[in-house]
Amino acid sequence: MKINDTKKQTRQLFIAVVVYIIIAVALMAPVLLVAVKWPDYIWFVAGPSLFVDLAGIVVLFVLANRLGKFDTDSPIWKPSAFALAGITALTGGFIAGAFIWPEWIFVNLALYIVVMLLGVFLSNFWASKNLAFNCDECRETFRANIMTWVFSPNMGSRKYVKCPKCGHRCVARIIKP
Repeated sequence: MKINDTKKQTRQLFIAVVVYIIIAVALMAPVLLVAVKWPDYIWFVAGPSLFVDLAGIVVLFVLANRLGKFDTDSPIWKPSAFALAGITALTGGFIAGAFIWPEWIFVNLALYIVVMLLGVFLSNFWASKNLAFNCDECRETFRANIMTWVFSPNMGSRKYVKCPKCGHRCVARIIKP
């Protein structure tokens, strides 16, 4: 496979992830609107919203598998699967909460955002303590701090990082130290 093909495939996967995130967030607006204005009809938007959320996750996994970006031998595979399952369950809980307690919709939304951010922090904290990288240039094995885990681009079983030994920026493979 040519390098240009790999870059093109990575770009396609990145675009798919961004589109999925935009759609998932955009689907929250009708749920909020209906929950506040017409709480008796919340199930009209809540069911399709949850279905699209689950379908989007499946489509992303299938696309990543077809593009060869889905490495089940990677140590990041299981935490990623648990994170996606948690996001889906949290979204389902948000939708159910909007249906059951429509008068508490904004408290529910605030709780949803706090739990989501807490999950991102905890998963990246775990990764910074339990996973490492291999530099493509000097073959150094190194750990990254939590800020690198949060803010550097993620590419499946790889992450764009800077090697502390040689200073080379590369898409390093995530490994167990």
